[in-house]
Amino acid sequence: MSVSKIPFATEELGIVKAAVRMGDWLLCRTDLTEAQRRQIRMAQGYLTEQVFPPAEESYDFGFIVERTGLSREWSVCLDSDKLLIFSLYNPGDECPHVGSPEFSDMVDRQDSFTWYADYPHEEAFDVSRWIEEVANPDKYYFQGFSIEADVHPRMTRHCG
Repeated sequence: MSVSKIPFATEELGIVKAAVRMGDWLLCRTDLTEAQRRQIRMAQGYLTEQVFPPAEESYDFGFIVERTGLSREWSVCLDSDKLLIFSLYNPGDECPHVGSPEFSDMVDRQDSFTWYADYPHEEAFDVSRWIEEVANPDKYYFQGFSIEADVHPRMTRHCG
């Protein structure tokens, strides 16, 4: 079985370290199951080696912060032919920010980066904002957010 390398540009390699550090931060939490911990460690191994996992494996880990009907998510989703790293805002049904300039700014701060097996992209992604935002997840506690780990078991959700 041949292993496909994740086609990172040199300028993008910082996101690998940031994703692994985010996994380390999650592993320090007491609310994860052993299965979730194994998922994170397996994904970290593939990311560190910069390779895609075999076809039967899929990993998804990250965290969600929530405050006043607004949540934000940072995730790493890795399967056999794609790595998706993203952040997004999720307005709740009662979110007072929808339609406001503040909400538009939040939407503009979403990031999504996809690396495909055997398909290098033409220009390096600017991954700096995602790296900065996950550098210290505890900072969101101090901004009044609750934080929830978001770790999905293998084969229940594939990178969309």
